[in-house]
Amino acid sequence: MMNAQKSPFILLVVSLFVCLVPIGSISAATSWDIQAVDENGVGTWSGSYPATFQGVVLFDSELFLDSTANYNVIPWDMGGQWQVFVQGLTGDHAGTAVYMAQNYGNTWRNNPDYSYLNKEWDTRLSDVSGVTAGSLVTVTAQNLGFYGGKTNCNEGHNNAESMHFTITVEDADYGLPIAEEITLADLYVSTSNANYDASYPMFDKTRETGAEYYQSQLVSLAGLILDDAIDWDQSGSWRERLLTAHDSDGRTLNLRLPRGSQLDFGSAPLGEFDLIGVINQESESTSNGQFGYEILVLEVTPEPATLSLVTVGLVVMIRRRKK
Repeated sequence: MMNAQKSPFILLVVSLFVCLVPIGSISAATSWDIQAVDENGVGTWSGSYPATFQGVVLFDSELFLDSTANYNVIPWDMGGQWQVFVQGLTGDHAGTAVYMAQNYGNTWRNNPDYSYLNKEWDTRLSDVSGVTAGSLVTVTAQNLGFYGGKTNCNEGHNNAESMHFTITVEDADYGLPIAEEITLADLYVSTSNANYDASYPMFDKTRETGAEYYQSQLVSLAGLILDDAIDWDQSGSWRERLLTAHDSDGRTLNLRLPRGSQLDFGSAPLGEFDLIGVINQESESTSNGQFGYEILVLEVTPEPATLSLVTVGLVVMIRRRKK
């Protein structure tokens, strides 16, 4: 009779084979790969699910969206909404938005069964309760959908548990990345670049320059001038909190302000100002990338000229007191 005990050699071979075979079917991705686009700016990511990506959460969801449960059956009323942006780690020069909403049934679904009831939505929110700015996270996505110029991790307008993404907080105190210092010129493709298109001056299909290069990244943007101070209002809806700014050479950019109850930027800047924010894309067209670049504003720094005047004034006052 053959000895039932396997030899050490056979056990070693079996162990090596098990180690080489992937456990489950989870595929790892970078945000740079997820945000890949074709020459028209349309997303081209076609990996398998579930897919995971890592990065740092750039802001708390409540800064820009109200997640309060509000189940209803009103066309296109999304009820509570939740969204964060996750910037890739070193070597992954991109980021990915992670979004979910309560009333999917009010969209093209046109079926309330796809919406979360209030208690269901609160339970879903509890799944992401520890996801805050500066957290290092791993996102496991069941759906990565292209919408309005960028590829998002979302639930495909479907409340089924099989469509739920999960976010695992690896380090709650990891900290925000250093904001990359740029000017508006960096968000525009050079006219000497072979990929420059005067109709879409911020888009470079290679993503090596222009706004695509900074997609969903934390940046420090200098030398802006507000187009109209009347629009400096954070009390409106998502659409109403959009205004424009320009630089001294006439380049323009949309600014998306946070909800006024979250951050108060004070009165509108009267001259040049700097800000810190996240480069975003919110094209009105859902099927292509044309092109809707903007910045989600997180911080407004003092106008340099005003700051200089204040500094000079303080120096004069100190000198006078010393006399």
